[in-house]
Amino acid sequence: MQQSNQKKYLILRILGNDLEGLHGTNQTILNLEFTLKNESTFDNCKKMFILNRIVSKEKKQNIIHLLNTYKYEFIDIPFDINEFKKISFNIPSFTEFKAYDRTQKIHSLINHNLYLINNNGARNFCISYGKENGYMWTFVLDSNSFFTKEAFEDIIKNIDEKNEYLIIPQKRLKDNNLSNNLLLTNHYKQPINDLPIQEPQIAFHKNSKYIFNEKIPYGEAPKAELLNALGVEGKWCSWTNFYDFYGLDIKPRKFKNIHFKKLSYIIRLSPFNNNNNFVNNWDLRYNGLYLLIKDIFNSHLHMSIK
Repeated sequence: MQQSNQKKYLILRILGNDLEGLHGTNQTILNLEFTLKNESTFDNCKKMFILNRIVSKEKKQNIIHLLNTYKYEFIDIPFDINEFKKISFNIPSFTEFKAYDRTQKIHSLINHNLYLINNNGARNFCISYGKENGYMWTFVLDSNSFFTKEAFEDIIKNIDEKNEYLIIPQKRLKDNNLSNNLLLTNHYKQPINDLPIQEPQIAFHKNSKYIFNEKIPYGEAPKAELLNALGVEGKWCSWTNFYDFYGLDIKPRKFKNIHFKKLSYIIRLSPFNNNNNFVNNWDLRYNGLYLLIKDIFNSHLHMSIK
């Protein structure tokens, strides 16, 4: 295991369920292995991983094997079939579901979405863990996020300790159909610079006050809501057109006197799926979520959904 002595920076990556049609079958494992092999070790920094309600026992064991092989600590937020069974079973057929409008789709899967994907729940777990364990900064990262040595060192060199949040712009390799292996070459910088800025990742200072809203489900901009609340400008600000959250009774927040700094960038590794793009992704997310729920019903509960 990594040394247990206290460090200043904590990187926590959240590993969850791959969704059929949106992600490649082994996206999480492939990108995890790439990161464990190739991401640099950073000074005064500890890296850990969160296993976020992973349903597939096989994939979970493969992930644990990889983490053990590379001697990284992890925390398991387990998928509990008994907890899942407490959620209403009133699920339409896939044919019916695909015919629903956006609001109907959101409401029909809301509780399954919040439990299985647990986006903001896992993010808030990371924030609490970092603060409770005395880290100055906790980097709360989505799965498939990767720091180059230069990018992370640029963040550390430019941190202003009066800030409560670090905003780290994201560069998605898929936007220009770049492969992960580009990052292993000496000429990655210009292709990365040419990528557009996407929704940032966030690091939280030990004295930060605000966290993610756990009522916002996956697919409905759960991270963008906090970015907007903090006053971070970007394309995600235009996503506020739907901030009645399609009748979910969620009120967008707006905080005052926030101290944040936008620094460097982080890479989003390949999804290993050619259909994954901003035009298709909302439908692909919800279709993939439905198929995951269907698989649980069929495989774990022995209840058939057509």
